[in-house]
Amino acid sequence: KQWYQRRVRGDVPSRSLLAVSPPKSHARIIWDCAWLADLSFVTVARDKKLRFWSHSAETTTWIAGAVKVFEQSVTAVDVCPISGLVGVGLESGDVCVCEGAEEKDRMVGCVVGSVNTVQWRPGGGGQLAVAGEDGSVVIVEM
Repeated sequence: KQWYQRRVRGDVPSRSLLAVSPPKSHARIIWDCAWLADLSFVTVARDKKLRFWSHSAETTTWIAGAVKVFEQSVTAVDVCPISGLVGVGLESGDVCVCEGAEEKDRMVGCVVGSVNTVQWRPGGGGQLAVAGEDGSVVIVEM
């Protein structure tokens, strides 16, 4: 339901927290997260939300931004490093592509069961790999 930022020095993690998400930033377990090019990031959770976070340089805190609510639990996320498009996997097996918090495209029934992982092709190319609970991997051309 929350995320934490810690500093790691060498192979020993620090016990002190640099940042903590606000309480109830997600109502259910956070399943995945991904960085955006501008050093902000996104989290997805069982509460059906894709939430954007940005860093405030003045206060050194993280600020909750836009939220996209889906009709099913969100199980996977990745951000294309070239286009900034956000690939989102759902518990239903659907895959959505968002630009910010706006849904641009949806592939219904991409896999059988829940989407375990989504991953954009390195270097762009507009291909999204989707791994499903059914053991399949589907490459989607955008």
